[in-house]
Amino acid sequence: MLTQMTVKAFKSLRYHGRCYRNFQGRPACFVLQQQLKHTWAAQVVQEEFIKFFQKEHHKFIPSSSVTPWNDPSLYFVNAGMNQFKPVLLGAKPPPCPRAVNSQKCIRVGGRHNDLLAVGTDSYHHTFFEMLGSWSFGDYFKEEACKLAWQLLTEVYKLQPERLFVTYFGGDSSLGVPADQLTRDTWLSIGVPAERVLPFGVSDNFWEMGPVGPCGPCSELHYYRGAECPQNVTHLVNSGHEDLIELWNVVFVQYERRLDGSLTPLARHHVDTGMGLERLTATLNNVTSNYDTDLFLPLFDVIQQVSGVERYSGSFSGPRYEQDTAYRLVADHVRMAVVALADGSLPNSNAGLRRVLRRMFRAAEQHLGLTHNRSSTASKHWLLPLCSAVVNTLRPRYPELLQRLPVVHSVMQFELQHYSLNAAKLRPAWAALVASEPRLAALEESCSPGLLQGIALALPELSAASDGRLSCDTALKLTQTCGVPFEVVEELASLYNCRVCPQEYKESLDRLKRHQKLRHAALERVDLDSIVSQLQQNGLLPTNTHPVYQYYLSPNSPQHTTVDKRADKSLVYKYETLETIIHAVIRDGKAMSFVDNLKPEENIGLVLRDTNFYATAGGQVSDVGEIALDNNNVFEVVKTEAVSDYVIHWGSFRAKLFSLKTGDTALCSIDGHHRQACSRHHTATHLLLAAIRQQTGSVTCQLSSLVTSEELKLEVGTYGHLDTNVILDAERAVQSWMNVGGCVSRDEMPLTSALEDQQITPLAGAIYPDTVSVITARAADVVVSRELCCGTHVADVAHLQDFAVSNVSSSEGAGVRVLRGVCGDAATRLRARGQQVLSLLNERITRSSPATRADDVSWAKCALLEELPHSVRRQLLDFCKDSNEVKIIKSIDSDVEATKMMIDELTKLKESLPSGPVVHTISSSHGANKKVLKAAFSLFKGRNALLILHIRDCVKARALICEATIAAGGSAQDWLQPLQSSFPQGSVIGGTNPRSLANFTANKVTETDFACAKEKLLKVCKQYIVDLEMASELDTQSKT
Repeated sequence: MLTQMTVKAFKSLRYHGRCYRNFQGRPACFVLQQQLKHTWAAQVVQEEFIKFFQKEHHKFIPSSSVTPWNDPSLYFVNAGMNQFKPVLLGAKPPPCPRAVNSQKCIRVGGRHNDLLAVGTDSYHHTFFEMLGSWSFGDYFKEEACKLAWQLLTEVYKLQPERLFVTYFGGDSSLGVPADQLTRDTWLSIGVPAERVLPFGVSDNFWEMGPVGPCGPCSELHYYRGAECPQNVTHLVNSGHEDLIELWNVVFVQYERRLDGSLTPLARHHVDTGMGLERLTATLNNVTSNYDTDLFLPLFDVIQQVSGVERYSGSFSGPRYEQDTAYRLVADHVRMAVVALADGSLPNSNAGLRRVLRRMFRAAEQHLGLTHNRSSTASKHWLLPLCSAVVNTLRPRYPELLQRLPVVHSVMQFELQHYSLNAAKLRPAWAALVASEPRLAALEESCSPGLLQGIALALPELSAASDGRLSCDTALKLTQTCGVPFEVVEELASLYNCRVCPQEYKESLDRLKRHQKLRHAALERVDLDSIVSQLQQNGLLPTNTHPVYQYYLSPNSPQHTTVDKRADKSLVYKYETLETIIHAVIRDGKAMSFVDNLKPEENIGLVLRDTNFYATAGGQVSDVGEIALDNNNVFEVVKTEAVSDYVIHWGSFRAKLFSLKTGDTALCSIDGHHRQACSRHHTATHLLLAAIRQQTGSVTCQLSSLVTSEELKLEVGTYGHLDTNVILDAERAVQSWMNVGGCVSRDEMPLTSALEDQQITPLAGAIYPDTVSVITARAADVVVSRELCCGTHVADVAHLQDFAVSNVSSSEGAGVRVLRGVCGDAATRLRARGQQVLSLLNERITRSSPATRADDVSWAKCALLEELPHSVRRQLLDFCKDSNEVKIIKSIDSDVEATKMMIDELTKLKESLPSGPVVHTISSSHGANKKVLKAAFSLFKGRNALLILHIRDCVKARALICEATIAAGGSAQDWLQPLQSSFPQGSVIGGTNPRSLANFTANKVTETDFACAKEKLLKVCKQYIVDLEMASELDTQSKT
């Protein structure tokens, strides 16, 4: 629902500005025509395109979201063909024989990257609308050309004598002849031969990628200059702004193979695309896309909120910089509004964050628009501008109006974050620009990691004689400093250098393969190799349907609700599954027969069927037992899904002489573990829904971890997420739980799920064509609806109890990590919380200056316990209200222990002045953050891993130097053995996760740590020794 402020801003713009003033009751397009003396409004242009093809029996297909939910290779949907990619690849049947649509597209990276050109010319944009028509095996070249000509000349009334057409002139290296049929078709339509022109592969042969569907294309160009069109044939495909490409008609008739050869497709398709912005400008006889009703209303708003001179349309001269800023801000705000409305968020989409930063920078430098709390005009410029964008696009995309409050909330948050970051970096950046003036042109001056990246690259850039920046340096900037590749390209161009994108991609792929092999060596298992072996043996995929099968049986009335609506006493029963062994994994090999298996020897079993849930969707795997018909029992400690196979990892309790494929196996999962995981997974969904409900703004899930002990939910929020909001969310979950309601699982096509406004996919996730949708209800009201493959309870009442146990900040602005528990654990947590509150109230009542230190010391000790978040906050507030925060941080025992640990590290450095460091420290007291910070300073520039165990908490920090990163090293990978030893913990990457990463795990007793310590040291030392050796060999080979 729109806020009052948003509605007011939107209404004030509805008939406001150059195109809408004082024409109440008349259509916007009529107003524009009257004031600008134009014939065509953008809305009418689009409507006529769709109506024309609908009359020719094309089905209208709505635009897909610009967020590519199932394609991590893209920042955004960048072409009309993206949603039809599976059809062209033959993976899906076409939705209809003929289609027409208007697709929202964004291009900010990769092969189609127009970002740096935006604002400097009249036609490049980050966001644009692609008008497209399609034939899926229906008509082909003749009809496609005739329809295109008919629409342009008869409907849009473009002058035929100003139209030029091109066709593919053939290529002997490809073995593809000239497209004579297309040429003959244009001639038969009546296009003079001198205006039917052949071109080569670069201009008239379309390819989806290195492999896949491809084919020749025919383009329609339009001359909009003043002189006679017959004398301008040489301008076609020359980049001249007077003779522009309007429409591209692609004939998909080949498939590019891995070896580079072309094979004819069994069915031929037609894919046409024409940009709405350029077509609208052409129809209105203006040379700039910015002089249309798509942009002029935005310029009016920019002028009103900034107070600068009106937009003059200059592309040179004294007004160039300001008018360029007008164009850039208008273009980027259109892109941002559409992307945010479609679910993209800056903290999960680097392309979006980069565009927002460029917009904020241009608005501040050239238009005086900032995030200034003392300036009302600066403070509120985003809302009217976003509203103007919605007004211009709403007729075609009505969902934008509904999402406007969310869009504005996110953009305002990002502006504030940008301003704070810019203020911190500005002094260092000014000093750098003073020594390197050309860097002033760099757009990403407020990007974290850029200063470090420039320091790395400057020596090579300054000395480069061949005009190239090496891929090694480019990799350091992107992988170590976190600088986007597009910014690396921009930086190199300032020094007249370039980075070869293809070589960079190949180097990055090699690095990833190297990392994968290192990780496989660390785990002693190459999963890709195992899958290949299983496929070569012809094994069918594992049947996983039994995973979600269970039945309920009564237990006791302990948790039965008063109104009997939802019986919490029901116990989940999971039946034993009889199956057969398909393969045995031993020493990284898939075998059909093994013998002489030792007790506790770790192997993997691949079964025909399984009821074990494999780790996925943030939920840990099932554990349990697999019994053989000879009474030998295999203890399953982890279940892993690889490709279409499920591998059950574990060991036999006793010696087994032999094991072979075809043996009968009885699978029994640990029911208590599964039920606890199911409770926590459902609770995760409910907690996320409750936070979204309470904040009233956008909150996205960044990650989650569901175990039998607890849930962990990491969210990014652009609203106010304080203690009160979290407690309200906790109470909302409890109220839904007390009412009870069905939790259902529905299978549906991914395309249908993405159309559901209640469902927000997880950014970066890959979903199958058919997905599971989990719907949770309170009574009959839907409170949560998510895409999820995990296990869940049948009724929200079966959570039994729920409590938020901890809330902490994470890397990045607006990111919070929430932990919670369900069932008896939550009940015990609450009970202990009540006890602590009672004791706290007693101390508050009797507290005096004489007892203050003791009271604070008691509160500090209490904070070390597992307590509800609400109780923890009250303890912290007590300490703050008592003005004793310094006392908490300086308890004598902690100070002394911290000092001793830092002294130990200093002595370690003296005894090991070079080489890798792997070290553990255990203590009952101390400040682990201070110790880790000291380690970072002491061992900077070296490979170092420090593992601390303080008060049942393991904290570790890994540092990797640049040379080791180049050899495939990763701080996150180095910490993986800790994750395996303490699965309740988590690895968290820093700004540059390959060079620095941290690990935290709670509830690790002294005994647990002592048992794991020796193995951890051995594995971690071996990892870094191997890498340093590889780095040294690499250095020697280069020299």
